[in-house]
Amino acid sequence: AAGGSGGPFENRDWIESTVLHYLRSSPCGEIPEENLARMGELVERLRRDPSDNGYDGGTREIAPDSNDGGNNDGDYTRAGHDNRGYGLTDAETLQILNHMPTSLVEVHLLIEDVDKRDNLKEERDQLEFLKLVSRYSGREVQGDGASAEEEEGEGKGGQDIDDDDNDAMDE
Repeated sequence: AAGGSGGPFENRDWIESTVLHYLRSSPCGEIPEENLARMGELVERLRRDPSDNGYDGGTREIAPDSNDGGNNDGDYTRAGHDNRGYGLTDAETLQILNHMPTSLVEVHLLIEDVDKRDNLKEERDQLEFLKLVSRYSGREVQGDGASAEEEEGEGKGGQDIDDDDNDAMDE
């Protein structure tokens, strides 16, 4: 037992302590207690094939709202769309769970070739994905509608450049 005073598990204990400290300070450590029990639903949804809308003949239908007396037949089309899978790999799913993304930039960093995935090609689909993750993480989605502001800003920036060019031409 050369140099170690903490016993045979000293390194393991240090690693465990370090990992727990990191997890508590990371986005996944901020998940509300009531959402932890539902994480399995999120994992299943992230990994489910996008062509499977979550309906398997009635056994996994969305639970009825308490306000509608149990009649949610008219909601199935919406529920099927809202309940689609994303077909993420194990590594991508783990990254999503660890980082709990809140912005489009994070989605692009965590999901390989996100632009080539049919179910995440469009920005609105990526925002829906972020909203799904936020329902479990309790964190607010950033940049919801920011692209419209950026487009306006780009238009104004372009107009400023054009005005500068016109001023130069006037002189």
